[in-house]
Amino acid sequence: MPENWQSVAAEVLAAIEDVGTPVTLRKPGALPANPYSGGSAAAPTDYTIYAVPDSERIRDRAGTLTGEIRETLMVGASVAPAKGDKVLVNGTWREVDQVEMLWQGGVSILYTLSLIA
Repeated sequence: MPENWQSVAAEVLAAIEDVGTPVTLRKPGALPANPYSGGSAAAPTDYTIYAVPDSERIRDRAGTLTGEIRETLMVGASVAPAKGDKVLVNGTWREVDQVEMLWQGGVSILYTLSLIA
């Protein structure tokens, strides 16, 4: 019997909401259809999502710690984040540097966001 990936995604989202922390995801507003019209971008849109924070120490090729720490957020697939979005974490706006999506059967299961320090 084939797996119901929509159901799996819903279970993962529920689990992250149970153990995660609410954060605000800010997606930029749409640009005007004609950039030469002098119009401005639409207002950004904020979404409340739940995230599980993590961090890892970065090592160089020789395995030596570089002093850098990569901070990530694991989020459910309620809203699709993108590079350049902003996330409000512990009162500080952070920019999303990289988005890794886990998907199966054409369904987004969860996202891992790398944040710019």
